[in-house]
Amino acid sequence: MMRWAATLVLLLAAQDPADKVRALVEKLGSDEIAAREEAFAELTRIGRAALPEMQRLLPSNSGDTKIRLQRAIEHVTAFGTPPLITLKAKDRPVREILAELQRQTGILFRFSAVPESAKSNVSADHAIVWKVVEDLCRARGDLMYRFQDDAIEIYPSKFRALPTVDVAGLRFIIDRFVWNENQFWQNGALLAPPGARVVKIGLKLDESVDDLGNDPMKEPWHQMEPIFDGFPVFPGSGKFVYPFWFNRLNGGTPALEAAKIVRCRGKIEVWLAGGERVLKSIRDPLAGPSVPEKDGIPSLGIKRWKVWEDMISLHVSATWDQPSVTFLDPRLGPRLILRLKDGTWKSPDYVNQDESWPDPKEIKRMDTIRRFHWPKGSEAITLDLIGPDPILKVEIPFDFRDIPLR
Repeated sequence: MMRWAATLVLLLAAQDPADKVRALVEKLGSDEIAAREEAFAELTRIGRAALPEMQRLLPSNSGDTKIRLQRAIEHVTAFGTPPLITLKAKDRPVREILAELQRQTGILFRFSAVPESAKSNVSADHAIVWKVVEDLCRARGDLMYRFQDDAIEIYPSKFRALPTVDVAGLRFIIDRFVWNENQFWQNGALLAPPGARVVKIGLKLDESVDDLGNDPMKEPWHQMEPIFDGFPVFPGSGKFVYPFWFNRLNGGTPALEAAKIVRCRGKIEVWLAGGERVLKSIRDPLAGPSVPEKDGIPSLGIKRWKVWEDMISLHVSATWDQPSVTFLDPRLGPRLILRLKDGTWKSPDYVNQDESWPDPKEIKRMDTIRRFHWPKGSEAITLDLIGPDPILKVEIPFDFRDIPLR
């Protein structure tokens, strides 16, 4: 281990002090556009470590500087903290390098199948972990990577360069196009920094031509398809990979005899949330059944509740009008969050609901039974009806060539 420590030179970036954040905030008020943009980029690179000081400085600023600072706060909150790597290693065991990547990022690495004798080189200076992993496997030539659930797995296999594109710390990646039992699967993923508040993902394919000239995207009805529709567990989690397979429902596919997609072109749209907006909240929700407001919009109430085993069932009624959620995409309706005394929160494990948009008043009504995981001794502080706010949208155009189908 001492030899490892002597050979591997870690250039870990120290946490930026508050005075550096203050200096960057001052630059947000510069008359020079380049200086303002540089300060904004540096604040977002620092990420969540800069949030406490930025939030402290927000009330004391005004005008355009305050607007730019608020945008920086929203950006950092929405995009999470990019898992950056600073590392120099020469001819070191791959297992030790991967263990160091895990230590720096907090992302789990699985590499049990990697031979203990395997060695490699890494040189990275504030490089995002996805690129470092790719470079490591490429340098070896006999290792490959994949993203599974909450982990990055490295396994013995001939390296193949995957179609990827990076925008704003996000990476869109196509694992492969493959025929499987006469079904055409296009396997891909969106990689986002841990803590990023991804609320919706959409895909639009403009072109997908195989080597026999077939292009099913020429159909006139092709539109943007939601890959992930509606926000997940909120207000955030450590999730960083959003896997999916995509293809036009009932649409055309490449010829069965085709060997590759010669061109795949389109865009991914990613919606992220800079924060959350509480539309309605019930304090001490388990003190007894509460009655929703009859005239106020939005309203929220609990008709009854019951604790059984390690679950709690809430029969919830709620209403909200269109003006109260104009900041939301129509498919990103409000969700329920049960906040607990220990500072944690719960989202529903099970949903049985009846929702409708009655005309012409455009009032959304929800009468639903929501079940939450409920460890012994849990105490609830509030039941909140929330939505993501503000929403930032990022477009990731892609144009990939020569993707094998098998």
